[in-house]
Amino acid sequence: MTEDVEAQNAPIAEEEKALTDEKQVEIRKSSIEKEKPTEQKGLSKEELMKYANDPFWVKLRMSLFVLFWLAWVGMLAASVVIIIYAPKCPSPDPKEWWQKGPIYKTDKSDYAEQTDESFFAGLMEDLDYMVEAGFNTLYLGNIFKISEDEGSVVDFLDVDPNLGTLEEWNSLVAQLQQRNIKVIVDFVPDSTSVHHAWYEQANDGFYSAGTTLDISNIQVVAELKTVISTWAARGVSGFNINSPKIIDGVINDNQDAKSLIVSLRETLDGVEPAESRILAAFTDLDLKQLAPLYGNDVQANHVGSLFHLATGKSMVESLPELTAPHIFDYVNSVQTALSNNSWPGIVISSRSERVADGNADMVDAVNMLATMLKATPIVRAGDELGFKSGDSDWSSRSVQSEEFKAGTNTHWGVFSQLAELRHTDTILFGDLYNNQFDDCSVITRVKRGNPGFAMVINTGSQATTLDISNIQGMGETVRLKARSVLASAPANGTLEVKAFPSKEVVMGAREAKLFTFVPNLEI
Repeated sequence: MTEDVEAQNAPIAEEEKALTDEKQVEIRKSSIEKEKPTEQKGLSKEELMKYANDPFWVKLRMSLFVLFWLAWVGMLAASVVIIIYAPKCPSPDPKEWWQKGPIYKTDKSDYAEQTDESFFAGLMEDLDYMVEAGFNTLYLGNIFKISEDEGSVVDFLDVDPNLGTLEEWNSLVAQLQQRNIKVIVDFVPDSTSVHHAWYEQANDGFYSAGTTLDISNIQVVAELKTVISTWAARGVSGFNINSPKIIDGVINDNQDAKSLIVSLRETLDGVEPAESRILAAFTDLDLKQLAPLYGNDVQANHVGSLFHLATGKSMVESLPELTAPHIFDYVNSVQTALSNNSWPGIVISSRSERVADGNADMVDAVNMLATMLKATPIVRAGDELGFKSGDSDWSSRSVQSEEFKAGTNTHWGVFSQLAELRHTDTILFGDLYNNQFDDCSVITRVKRGNPGFAMVINTGSQATTLDISNIQGMGETVRLKARSVLASAPANGTLEVKAFPSKEVVMGAREAKLFTFVPNLEI
């Protein structure tokens, strides 16, 4: 029986042994999972110091240190060289006073009703008006003493007593300088009156024939240079050489005429204190004839070796018909006639005719056009007020000024806004794009980083809506800056709209508008 019991217990013992062995395996497995990796120990301080002081490592560290600074200095030097020698985008030279304009042309005839004070004194009273209207230069015509019977110069070094005294002139100049207004006068260097001291003294060789001066005579040239230097010292900033014979001589390469202009120019440039002074040639010629007047070496700032500024026929004469095709052709001629980088002046009204005489509703449009061109506008007194020939109510200056400030659109108000543009980089340096859309003329001016300007003139008799969005540089929207003075506002009240898409520019009949926009130079 004992054997039976042992036989029965044998399987149990084997089972317990199996369980015991399995448990031992599990425990062994568990002990392996908890086993920590062997820790790595770094060099001790003492061991590191052995390497730190080792000559090999000392030399290696010093070599790497030197190489680092040599590389750094090399990169710095390379950067400096690149900055110095890399092609730059040069900044344009700043425009001078005679390039900005507008220039205000006035003379004693504009003060014909003035009886209690001189022309010079009357001008002094009007200087603040000129500043407010935006003029930076006065063109006064002749101021030299002339003979009553001939109208020719009697004395180049004295003022015409019909205009005032020399003391009044000095006072006028002082007032002009306080307001930073320049002055241009006429100078006829090749003739005098028979009553001039030179003629009466019958100086040998002074005259070539009659009262015509011999401009090849070095004594004559010396006297004329004295005239220039004297009046430059008295505050004159520009001299218009009012001699068709000399102008024609320069154009046709007459050496005596050219030598005289070179001499006068050198004298003018050398007057102290040094400042920008000019020789001008205000002519009635076609623009394409003017190029020789500037000389052969016209710099990037538009300054040549002879005259600084020249004008041709007035806009009234050049645009007898104010139609979009005529305006388009005229703008192209102004921009291309002087291919030698010269800077022209643009006279708005002629001596005998004003814009308002034939196109009273387009006065503001023509003033806008003159403002937008790469040229200096020359404005006959009254053009800014919408005058016709014969108008002389100068009280309209203050009337239009006050009305505009009170919210009513006036010719003076439009002009004063235009004059502000003449001092912006966009107008002085920007690109010009000339476009025509049926009866509408569109001129835009664009310069990177500056607001763009767009002038739209509807020369037609019907209102229209234009899409000007595809013009180069045009933005998505335009904002109204100025508009021409209309007899009545359009029935749809579009004049009250200040900003709108450039795809929908609404123009009334015979209307002109000036817009500003943010240029899109990707177009």
